[in-house]
Amino acid sequence: MTTNKDILSILEEAVLAGASDVHLVPGRQAFLRVDGELRRYGSRKLEPGQVEKMVFSMLSRQLVDRFLREDELDTSVAQGDLGRFRINVLR
Repeated sequence: MTTNKDILSILEEAVLAGASDVHLVPGRQAFLRVDGELRRYGSRKLEPGQVEKMVFSMLSRQLVDRFLREDELDTSVAQGDLGRFRINVLR
């Protein structure tokens, strides 16, 4: 089961690596964009529904509802000491 811990691990690595972006696509591994180049994160492919669960774990109920209504979301969220992250989600 995907938890908030999964996305936090990815974001922690992104901050440590100096990544400008994190790419999460079902059926592929997570990727970090570092200095303009994509780098794989981990060896496990993300399963269908997993990306949505990871992203939803960071969002308020209002933002989840807005995404479900509009099939897209562009926002930002704070994740404790890690910082603030911009999120753009498309369905």
